Amino acid sequence: MVDLSSIQRDIFFMDLTPEEKLVYMYLFPYPHFNARKTGICKEQLKTIAFETLLTQEEVSSIISNFQKIGIIHYDNDDDKS
Repeated sequence: MVDLSSIQRDIFFMDLTPEEKLVYMYLFPYPHFNARKTGICKEQLKTIAFETLLTQEEVSSIISNFQKIGIIHYDNDDDKS
């Protein structure tokens, strides 16, 4: 498991909004989940929203922001099969 005390002192983490911190901590403290390698699918956004009490729009926006800064890869191309 990730050392949460080191995350909380990280400059990047300190600059996140409370909602972004919540999603970040939801995704990254688990050793079996590496979002950079596994990605996140559309159905997982519903689960993240449900379990964090954020809306799907909020989660989608946060994931999009994380993708822009290179923390995560999320392919939201709905046209792919």
